Amino acid sequence: MEEIMKKIKSGLAEIKKEQEELLKLEENSKKLQDEAKKIEEEKSQIKDTESGFYTDISKQYEEKYAEFRQADIKRMNKDKQINDMISIKKDEIVLEIKEKMKYIDENRNENLEGIDIKGLKAEKEKIEREIKLNDTTKEEFEKMSDSDKQAVRKAKENYLNNKHRLDEINPTIKLADTLDGKKPKDKFMEMETLLKKIDDKFNRDNIGKLIESVDRQPEVEQKIEPQSQPQIKPNSQQKSQNQTASKYQTESKSQVQLETEQQKYNMILDISGNTIKISDNKISYKEELKSKEELMKKYRITKNFVHDKKAQKYIDYALVSALEKIDDEKNSLVKAYLTVIRNDKIQKEDIIKCIEKINNAVDITYKFDKKDGKLLNGKEKRIARYAKKMGIASLEGISEKSIFEKIMDKLGRNKGRRLLKSKDKTKALGSGSIAQENKKKTIDLINQDREQQGIRSAIKVDNKDNKIEKAAQEQIGKEVQDIMEHEQEEQK
Repeated sequence: MEEIMKKIKSGLAEIKKEQEELLKLEENSKKLQDEAKKIEEEKSQIKDTESGFYTDISKQYEEKYAEFRQADIKRMNKDKQINDMISIKKDEIVLEIKEKMKYIDENRNENLEGIDIKGLKAEKEKIEREIKLNDTTKEEFEKMSDSDKQAVRKAKENYLNNKHRLDEINPTIKLADTLDGKKPKDKFMEMETLLKKIDDKFNRDNIGKLIESVDRQPEVEQKIEPQSQPQIKPNSQQKSQNQTASKYQTESKSQVQLETEQQKYNMILDISGNTIKISDNKISYKEELKSKEELMKKYRITKNFVHDKKAQKYIDYALVSALEKIDDEKNSLVKAYLTVIRNDKIQKEDIIKCIEKINNAVDITYKFDKKDGKLLNGKEKRIARYAKKMGIASLEGISEKSIFEKIMDKLGRNKGRRLLKSKDKTKALGSGSIAQENKKKTIDLINQDREQQGIRSAIKVDNKDNKIEKAAQEQIGKEVQDIMEHEQEEQK
């Protein structure tokens, strides 16, 4: 309720400011209108319309009236602007109230009795302070005492567990803040009453009264918690947090010894082993893939890749889900990854910045078991190779290029493939009067050469039993065989 009331007050404050400007415009417009009427009255008293006095005062009236019309147009535009603003603010407030009501209705059966909300909020603050220690720069780390360095190391070790714990307690805290100590049904009815009042009273006729009622209300003092970086006391002993109900928690986890220069994560996506390893934490690759639909909706994949359908197939949704677990609140790491995947539709400078951001935060490695063979995990291999090509991942167990790409490189078929695309264009050039005329000239030249019996009779080609074609096929087969043998050597 407090957030909605803030939004209402903020909206009314903006409208009040615009109305004050409108009042000034109305006063100016009225003043110019009165001046124009006064000149018009003086003009009507002069009977000789041919005199210079009449001409002068007529010109003076026209200038003043034009000035009045300009001022009045500004007044009317401001008046329309206020009407539009009231409509927009009302729609925003109504939408937020309805969303709150929907949220309360969806959680109507949740029971918060016996839950220490105050304790959860204190725990949240403590976790957030520890998470902030991960922002410690290399220079700051080097200047710290041994105990402070130990605290930073512990914060980095507990980073994933802290993130998961926040995911567990944040929904409970959010619901408690929304209900504000009331039962779900009572809070729902309160919001329903507020919605009816806004719907009835938030309009141009009543906006003045609403502003006056808000102005009469005393300001509510709010306690602002300091958000500065917590100071680490020398020789302080940090107790490890006891994480509960976390499926990612690992048992008997050893202390992570971070070197001074190490400020980023190592992430190994073991496709053959179906695991994603982040530091000492392991999660299931296939389990993370199950969140694909949710991630597509969250990051608006379909809309953002509407012109990049081919690039969309290179998105690794398991990797996106894993990146979220080490990302900041704005999910800037995930957004950088998606930007890199889109590639050709983004400015080159932005691509480079995103690649640097990812590489500075995490080392990504795709791992495959050579014993799996070439046909297994084809989709994952394609995604991994693309990530390697874009410079955000390294590969283990597979080569950078697929067999098909190697064959195409060996035979030099890339140029040929581009020529095939121009087939229709070539066909089109072969029609029309000009083309027919050129064709006739070419045939005449050929016939002339034949008559001279020069070129054609001088060249003898032995192509018995299609020797030339067979030799070409054998050469191609030899090249492909060489590539296959090389692949088998790599697998060993």
